[in-house]
Amino acid sequence: MTDLHAVAATLTRELSARYASTVVGPDHLGAVIARGLLRTLSAAIPGAAPVVDALLARADRVSVTIPLLAGGCLVVLSPAAVADPLGRCEVVAHEHQHAAVIARDVDLDVIVDYLGSGELRALREAEAYAVGMWARYLLSGALPDLAHETAALSSDTYHLAGADVATARATLESHLDTMRAGAVPPLRVCRDVLEILAAHHPEAIVPEEHRV
Repeated sequence: MTDLHAVAATLTRELSARYASTVVGPDHLGAVIARGLLRTLSAAIPGAAPVVDALLARADRVSVTIPLLAGGCLVVLSPAAVADPLGRCEVVAHEHQHAAVIARDVDLDVIVDYLGSGELRALREAEAYAVGMWARYLLSGALPDLAHETAALSSDTYHLAGADVATARATLESHLDTMRAGAVPPLRVCRDVLEILAAHHPEAIVPEEHRV
């Protein structure tokens, strides 16, 4: 039987190495630092306050990833994310899509843009949700429910306008169609997740077409 706790630990370690991330739990000092930075940005970026307030109000179930001035990023897992190993795999994969964007853009503008633009926030969250969906699919064999994922993105957490939710839904639907076709969604972190599982926990991969 697959030890999903071990799988979660492996995914965390390997994705952290690839994307220069530090992953901490909700009670770590890093979580306090992340909340402080978000509050500072909330006051400095026009339109960011509602998004930051929503994220902080839901800190018990919403994980966050923020860039660090010294390079790399900090991933703060919520209590909900660490409560269940399959959920942790999904959230760690999700957050490392954000880490991949930070690694590519390499400055604080990445979070400024995220907080300040609903359209960009919709696209980035949809891609991150797609990576999380992919990790859960590989480990459970169950294809994600588009309506459920879209409902999460259209909640007050992300403060997305109707047009931005439509963008997010279309992005999710495209990636879900790719999964249904037996292919890997065209996001680097999706390929990373499959490579890591194939190398370290091939027995954990449920869909037959993705087993080595």
